[in-house]
Amino acid sequence: MISEDSLKHAARLLKTSTTRLKTRQLPEDEATYFWVEGRGGAALILGDDQSALYANSSVSPEAHLEAFRSGRRTPLEQFES
Repeated sequence: MISEDSLKHAARLLKTSTTRLKTRQLPEDEATYFWVEGRGGAALILGDDQSALYANSSVSPEAHLEAFRSGRRTPLEQFES
């Protein structure tokens, strides 16, 4: 089950409301995949350790997950702008 704290954190990073987020747990990666449906929707893989990898709508979910598994992360400072 996805914690309320993780849901709120992902919403904050994606600059959206928790009600707009779709989620899929990735237990084998100790992470959760969050996305906003619709045109221009963004996605975020949030690790249980709170590390994150952002992707815009031009990145497929498969490529996004592959990048996360290879160790790529988005510095949290980049979400502040």
